[in-house]
Amino acid sequence: MGLRVLSIREFHRLLFFAICIMSAIAYANDSLAAECMDIVANDSAIINATEFDLCPPSDESLTLDQYIEVGIPAHDRIWSGEDMTRAANILTEIAQNDPGHLPRYQSPNSGEAFDRLIADENLDLYRNRSLPLEMRFYDALNYIESSNQVFNIYLAAFNQRAVGDSELVDMSGSLLRMSVVMLQLVNELLPLLDKEDPTYPVRMNGLEQMKSGLASVVAGGIQTLTESHAFRTSELKRLIGYMENTFPDIFPELSASSRTESMIRLRSFLDDTKMQHLNPELSQLVVTMENVIETE
Repeated sequence: MGLRVLSIREFHRLLFFAICIMSAIAYANDSLAAECMDIVANDSAIINATEFDLCPPSDESLTLDQYIEVGIPAHDRIWSGEDMTRAANILTEIAQNDPGHLPRYQSPNSGEAFDRLIADENLDLYRNRSLPLEMRFYDALNYIESSNQVFNIYLAAFNQRAVGDSELVDMSGSLLRMSVVMLQLVNELLPLLDKEDPTYPVRMNGLEQMKSGLASVVAGGIQTLTESHAFRTSELKRLIGYMENTFPDIFPELSASSRTESMIRLRSFLDDTKMQHLNPELSQLVVTMENVIETE
């Protein structure tokens, strides 16, 4: 069966949602850097913080059964967009009452619940090309929008010292993986667009807006690597690992100027004495991205 030509209205609707999602993800990355700077501005002790000072707060999270009792989907199965939406809404209520009760990274109480929130396995549905594209696209938009809501919940909790840097790093890694999935879905969608439609150039402009959002995602992630006053070295190195796994898929979609800007910033870190604590992971990220650029 040949490809179905997607109506311009359908494509515009899907692309509009994709742009909104990518903008939200980009905003989340910008917000993370801004929140870190606010924390420093409001707490002068953090300026000279040591690894001990940055230790995460005590674990006051609920148990797995308690999360299920309040309506969060079971942690031992894959979540859909509807599941993530339900979880996001309930976590909003939990955080409003006590942000310390949110699921935590590697927590004896709630670690498995947190793992499900950021599980790469949840995204397999959207990568499965044997399923209808439109169904995957809409569910992915729902999933990613709700995941972004969860990220903002944790960002606010981090600002209140209710969760630690580990949670934010894993949330950031999850947003990067979702950016890749959104790119893959949009690239599946493009061949279905009728190029003869007079509004085709306008739709392509919308696509460029989405890619601009991707550039902000990359820039926000790179900026976070400099926030050693708010993140432990171990956690920044984990973030670098997430970047190394996702940037090779994201970089080719950026404009030439955005790629150049990102690489100049990354290369500058190699000679920055303040960034040496992130080696060898940082150096390996630069090598990986140099190879990606060379193969384009």
